[in-house]
Amino acid sequence: MKSDIKSLSKLRVDRSQDTIHSKTVNVLRAAILEGSFRPGERLVERVLCETTGVGRSSIREALRQLEAEHLIEYTPHKGPFVVSITAEDLQEIYEMREAVEGLAVRLFTERASDDVVAQLPQIVDRYDEAMRHQEIETILKITDEFFSVLFDGAENRLVSYYSNILHAKIRFVRMTTTYRQTDTQKNKYIQTFRDIANAIQSRDVDLAVAASRRHVQHAASVAISAFQKQD
Repeated sequence: MKSDIKSLSKLRVDRSQDTIHSKTVNVLRAAILEGSFRPGERLVERVLCETTGVGRSSIREALRQLEAEHLIEYTPHKGPFVVSITAEDLQEIYEMREAVEGLAVRLFTERASDDVVAQLPQIVDRYDEAMRHQEIETILKITDEFFSVLFDGAENRLVSYYSNILHAKIRFVRMTTTYRQTDTQKNKYIQTFRDIANAIQSRDVDLAVAASRRHVQHAASVAISAFQKQD
């Protein structure tokens, strides 16, 4: 299914501010996350040049950046396509997240020092502020920071290894769902993060693991809802 070129007029890049490269990346990223480009859709350089008003070299640089962010992927002899996530992909991702993050939370609660544990509520406070202002890039960075602290403090290399394998697909799903959450969903996301941090601070392993499970289950429900709307 191809997009209507007329409906993509909002992709026109403003040349007067910031660099052409960053502006081009931003408008194309937003188009993917908002659904202007459909999952599995081929991105044609000529069309992107016409709709954004920038040159082919800028488009190619932007596409390389989006490939690094795992928003697009290249098929040999065909070019770049918007990444597709199937229902089966989502199920597998969140089954693995629940297992891997649950174990990380258990180990972190048992092993992390008080100073490291104290970082989590501070990270959640910054996450709360970024979420309420819909600062997508900041939200993603803070979320990555939360889990980086968590997995480092768990002190288990295999847990970190499997988390890194999941990270690319999780980040794509996270970007898409963060863009489309309702206020109610945002508030629940914030609360589930707080529940994890509070339970860890109390050193209640079972409560912390249960909070982690609720967080992943909520994330899964939001993701499934967001991706169903794209179909």
